[in-house]
Amino acid sequence: MEILKCENLKKQVKNKVIVENISFSMNKGDVVGFIGPNGAGKTTTIKLILGLIKLTEGKVYIDGYDIKKNFIKAMEKVGAIVETPDLYMYLSGYDNLKLTANNYKNITKKRITEVIKMVGLENRIKDKVSTYSLGMRQRLGIAEAIINNPELLILDEPTNGLDIEGTIEIRNLIKKLSNEGIAILISSHNLTEIDNLCNRIIAIKNGKIITNDTIDNFKSLSNETTYILELNHLDNLEEIILKYKYEIISKNKVRIYISKEEITNLMKNLINNKYQIYSVQEEKLTSEQAFIKKVGENKID
Repeated sequence: MEILKCENLKKQVKNKVIVENISFSMNKGDVVGFIGPNGAGKTTTIKLILGLIKLTEGKVYIDGYDIKKNFIKAMEKVGAIVETPDLYMYLSGYDNLKLTANNYKNITKKRITEVIKMVGLENRIKDKVSTYSLGMRQRLGIAEAIINNPELLILDEPTNGLDIEGTIEIRNLIKKLSNEGIAILISSHNLTEIDNLCNRIIAIKNGKIITNDTIDNFKSLSNETTYILELNHLDNLEEIILKYKYEIISKNKVRIYISKEEITNLMKNLINNKYQIYSVQEEKLTSEQAFIKKVGENKID
């Protein structure tokens, strides 16, 4: 079921185009990582989706509702944290949730209790937010974002500034929410987090989408694969592997950039030249390596 559909979104301020041709969709239960260098247009895109800034061109549909024509109905299905949660530090967590609940129709005390339990704040919900850790504030922010039973949840840097424990808490919460069918769009610089949470990745560069694919496909950028070969020695090895890009790692290990189709022939060639092959290990690109290779560090100046 399609929850979010963006068609050719564009934002232009005077003569400067911030984002353009942004098109993608999300289905129920999707967890999509939204990545890109600083200044690439991630937060602008999120604000366009939420109607926080006006579209220059394009359309956003949430649960089938056009946000221009039916903004209130569209936003009934959305929860979001953009940058940092908007919390009243001098009030308790519970009072913050009650104030948020007042913005919607028919949010019961039972629903408030449900979201408190979902984010694991039962023991501290009556304490002032000023006494909360960063992780607890993020969890309270997510509680506010899901109090209206949204079908789409948008999180901008949900673990920014958190310690390891806080990051794990938020990660587990996001997994739990996606398992309940909520579509979640996560903008993050933490590519390990994207790896662990998302089933799809959208990469943006200079205001345009350059990748919209599964994470596995994103990391498989070409037929070129990297292998670590451990041999009995590397003497005269250059004569055999000269046509490939390679790096000597140690006295008996070499990293070779080679396609899967060619690695078998290379093995045969090494054996024919009296090399003993102790191990062959395929190296997969990490999300960080794929990001640098595909996206680079380009910025909108």
